[in-house]
Amino acid sequence: MSVLRLPAALPFVLPLLIFCGCAKTGDPQPPRVRVPKPAPDLRVRQNSDRATVTVSMPAMNTDGSPVTNLGAVELFRLTQERTDSPREWNEDDFLGRAQLLLEVPADKLAGYTRDGMLVFQEDLASGNRSDILKLGFYYAVRFINQKNQTAGLSNRVYLAPIAIPTPPADLRLTPAQDSVRLSWTPPAENFDGTRPPQVVGYNIYRSEDPAPLPDAPLNKEPVQGVEFEDRNFQFGKTYHYAVSVVARLDPYAESARSKPVSIVPRDTFPPGKPAQLDVVVESGVVILLWAAPTETDVAGYKIYRAEAGGERIVLQPGLITTLSYRDSTVQAGKSYSYEITAVDRNGNEGMPAKASVSP
Repeated sequence: MSVLRLPAALPFVLPLLIFCGCAKTGDPQPPRVRVPKPAPDLRVRQNSDRATVTVSMPAMNTDGSPVTNLGAVELFRLTQERTDSPREWNEDDFLGRAQLLLEVPADKLAGYTRDGMLVFQEDLASGNRSDILKLGFYYAVRFINQKNQTAGLSNRVYLAPIAIPTPPADLRLTPAQDSVRLSWTPPAENFDGTRPPQVVGYNIYRSEDPAPLPDAPLNKEPVQGVEFEDRNFQFGKTYHYAVSVVARLDPYAESARSKPVSIVPRDTFPPGKPAQLDVVVESGVVILLWAAPTETDVAGYKIYRAEAGGERIVLQPGLITTLSYRDSTVQAGKSYSYEITAVDRNGNEGMPAKASVSP
């Protein structure tokens, strides 16, 4: 009988293989918790007797990852008797006293989003408008993930309402060659009946869609006076305008907007007459030279000629797009009068520049 003999080293190799095959893996890790960072940029402003609260959409979690599991946004308000110095609330005290005004699920936030910001509005006055002047309002928001977890409140902001003027009245729109001109009647009093009205300036709002007008005004700084020229427009488009009163800059407070007024500006304004018209006669040819008027929408020019006592005729069909013209159809010994008009892109023809010559 034959005997199978193992190599001498095999008894030592087998335990090593068993040991390697059973190498220990790392300890199981808990799932990563992703919770949106608390908002640092909550702001509040007064619009008449309403509060407008704005905050950036949550973009990053506390672990640095992007927010992909937002569940809801909560808006809180704490109301107290007005004091000279706003109080610094810690989170527990604030939540213990504040009212949850609004809880918006993530799939409904589009209705509160404007230009990448969340915008919430609420009426401050439940009865007499003057009552809100005795109160102070603190606001905060909280971001909740889909597991109903939160990293805490945003920064807290404070609003102490003031008596704001009533909206401007009698908004009027007048189209011009290079602008739409707005004018309005200033307010006579604040919404609580006090006088004089608190007016720092005015904001102008414009949209091509009447509902809603944009949040940002056309003007960068409050407009002084009761007139404004909108020079960034196009003829033939429909525009809707409204005006509000800026009552305070810091913290910002603004009146309600005036009733919107619409206009479709039409270009019915002819260009000016060509300038520096000069006539040169060379070898029996009349050469007309001129400079363009100041308007920027000139499409071309028309050249008219008449003999002494004769009827005026157009020398060339269509428009001349250069600033010169050679008339080789004249006859020596005759007198001619010329008229040159500018025509804009909408067909408006201006007054003529005139010259006479006897070649």
